Parts: sequence; structure tokens; C-alpha cells
Amino acid sequence: MDVEERDCRSEDLSPPTGAAAAAAAVVEVAPAARVVALPDGEEVDADTVDAVFDPLDEAAGGGDAHLILDTRGLTFMDSSGLARLIRLSQICRLSERLLVLIPGDYLKRLLQMTGLSVWFTLADDESHARSLLPGGGSADGGGAAG
Repeated sequence: MDVEERDCRSEDLSPPTGAAAAAAAVVEVAPAARVVALPDGEEVDADTVDAVFDPLDEAAGGGDAHLILDTRGLTFMDSSGLARLIRLSQICRLSERLLVLIPGDYLKRLLQMTGLSVWFTLADDESHARSLLPGGGSADGGGAAG
């Protein structure tokens, strides 16, 4: 699976097309966070885990951005996927970055059944995820007033 990165500060904000649109797409690249959305109907098992997580591991280990992973499109994940999700979280922690998951119903149930929901920072949507980032997720590092 190819992960496409787009700089939102550039002039061309057109969505990806072709194979890039079918693969997981980085919705946004901002100084505070990279937002990665898995495609609808995504299934992660022993056959697909490397294609899904290798690009995410690279994104988590490089640069200075936190990672927001939108998994609402996920329909199946086996133990190999859970293991790589934990590894992704560890990569982020070692790089002093935060991984925020936006889980759909499937992943929420899976994390609750396995007791792993306490391992991850979970958010309801992208706005909530950004609010959980250091500084409230704003590009200038400032938080919301309040």
C-alpha cells in the first residue's frame, strides 16, 4: 500500500486519483500532525499487514509531526494487525510523537475485548484528535483558549 503525502500549504490541494485514491491517503500534512485514513472496507491480516503498516511505520519514525490514524474504514484486523498497531504506537513514543487513533466500531470493540483500549489515545473524529495533541493541535503550537 502506498501512502501519499500532500502538503496543505501548497497550491495544489486536489485529491489523489487512481491507485493513490484507492490506497490509504494522507488527508493532510501540517506541522502539528499527519492525518492518515485507511480506506473503507480495509482488512488487515497476515497477508496485508506489511502493505498497510510499513508506510505508517515510516511516517511515524520520520519528521516531527504527530500521527492521527483514522481507522473508521477498517472492517477486519487479526492479531498480526494488532501487533503492528502496538508497534506503531511504540515507534511514535520512541520518536516523542503522539499516535491518536480514530477507531470505527470494529476497532473499538476489538480494542475493548483485548484490553488494549488503554494502550492508545482514542478520539471520536479528526477535530477531537487534534485537540488531544500537545498545544491543541494548532499549527502554531497554541492551544484553545479556556
